[in-house]
Order: sequence, then structure tokens, then C-alpha cells
Amino acid sequence: MTAQSDAFEQLNARIRKLLVSGSATVTWNALIPDPDDAREMRQIDVLIDEGGRRASVECRYREGAQSVMWVEELIGRKQSLGLDAMIGVAMNGFSKLAQTKAARYGIILYDFRALTDQEIVSWAGAATVEATFVQSQPLTITAGSAHS
Repeated sequence: MTAQSDAFEQLNARIRKLLVSGSATVTWNALIPDPDDAREMRQIDVLIDEGGRRASVECRYREGAQSVMWVEELIGRKQSLGLDAMIGVAMNGFSKLAQTKAARYGIILYDFRALTDQEIVSWAGAATVEATFVQSQPLTITAGSAHS
């Protein structure tokens, strides 16, 4: 690790801390036990934990666009460590194939050099909603503005 890489990871951790809900914890340079051998600790650049749901933010501060090989590593880490989400952040973007592969496997990618303030602010507005309904009568839901 270089000082620049550490600083880049810490910057990403600070951004995430500003965006997560109050119930989530964000940890830079986290260590989690490997699901296959709890004695082996695995390093995560930035770990977001919210109610037992864990997301990893892996950061790359390197020259040039990141290749599909790094995205494949992220896919494997997500599966191997039993993470709910994986985010890859690269200082200099990603190859086209890396972007395609990430989309196919649900890996979120951020090209740090291309981020706008508006995009970063929009991350806080993201939400996951889970709902289960049991109904024995017709249900009508009306959504809209109360203003006419």
C-alpha cells in the first residue's frame, strides 16, 4: 500500500460515512473472518454494515483504466466472503469489458475522475424496499401529489 492508496481509500470511507443512514457503520481497512476459516481474517478497503447487510468498497489508485481481471476479482470476493454488495472505485476508470462484466454480475463501479457532485449526492437517495403482502380483499393504492 502506498500513502496515496491509503488516502484514496480513506476519502472513499469519508464519502460513504456522509451518505449512509445512522444505523450503518463504515469502517476503513476492516478485517472480517473468512467464512471458510474464521481464524483467517480478510481485509476490506471500506466495509459498510447496516443491520447485518455488508457491502465492500474496494478502491484502486493506479495508472490507467482497471481491467476486467480486477472486476472478476471483485465478483469472486463478493461471493467468497458472502457480501451483499460490492462496489469498485477506480481513480482512472474501467475498460469497456470491465464495465460490461460488472453490470452482468451486479458489481457497482465508480470512475472517480468522472464523478460529479450531483452523482455523489444521488447515492444518498438510493433505497432498497422489500414488501410482502397477504390480501384477501381487493386493495387500491393511490399515489400522487396532494397538491392540485
